[in-house]
Amino acid sequence: MTINKVQAFFKKLLERVAHPRIGSVISIQEEVGKLSKTVMDIEIYGENIPKSELEDNCANLFISVVDICNSYGIELEKITTNKIKEIEKKVSSWEKKHGAELRRKRERFDIK
Repeated sequence: MTINKVQAFFKKLLERVAHPRIGSVISIQEEVGKLSKTVMDIEIYGENIPKSELEDNCANLFISVVDICNSYGIELEKITTNKIKEIEKKVSSWEKKHGAELRRKRERFDIK
């Protein structure tokens, strides 16, 4: 399913229970908090959290982003495509500037 189709699907699905725009923003803050707590439980406290919980939190956050875009008439697929093109131009310079240090940090902090 394309992002445009996801966006249209949720717009129709939620049309009768759509948040006011401010509710969409508050909702995304709530979902970021839940995802942050899950990651903290895994990374800081070493808890054995099922991957499905992390996946669910990521999906909820994505749907909150879709909801905000729908609330403000933003075409998420278009802006994502544009952002990808922008990032593609920068990756090489980021790698030169930060690549080695980021590899060291991943080795140090990322749980395998």
